[in-house]
Amino acid sequence: PKGDSAALAWTFDFGQNLGPTPLLIDKAPPAGGDAKGSGASAAVGPDGTIYVGANNSNFYAVKPDGKLKWIYEAEREIAGIWSAPALAPDAKTVFFGANKGGVYAVDTETGKLKWRAFVYGSIYNSPTLDSQGTLYSGSNVGHVFGFDATSGKTFFDYDAGQPVWTAPAVRPDGTLVVGDRKGRVMLLGPA
Repeated sequence: PKGDSAALAWTFDFGQNLGPTPLLIDKAPPAGGDAKGSGASAAVGPDGTIYVGANNSNFYAVKPDGKLKWIYEAEREIAGIWSAPALAPDAKTVFFGANKGGVYAVDTETGKLKWRAFVYGSIYNSPTLDSQGTLYSGSNVGHVFGFDATSGKTFFDYDAGQPVWTAPAVRPDGTLVVGDRKGRVMLLGPA
């Protein structure tokens, strides 16, 4: 919005769009354990479609008018999806991590799974896609992964020794920068 004020154009309610699979809810929840809301940032496609994950373990595509385009049900877990999505350059695939089940690649038109790379533990960080078609992600079990964005094949797994919750950043030379829960910033490159 431009100017001094803004007005609400529409809302999309995750609770009204749950899908058929029962949710996992914690009575004394950690952040997001009540399966309401979202802690994830959204991505917006070139056509205005909004892609966002929710604490209920669903990943949503919302049309520019606020109507549901599709729901992808990730494997159910307490606090669901915190990962902001990454869009492929052609906007035909959206990638995200989940608190259970690993990294997902979903077709943006149909909402169908293209691939899933299973990762033990949770993924809180947002994946990063580089210009060479490599998708990077950290995990709460202390590993940093590199996946082929087309197939989902894992081609590297670095054991950082501490949970990696930050989104990996790719430097111009192709090396990777990640932070861990121990307080370190690490530069990862060829061995």
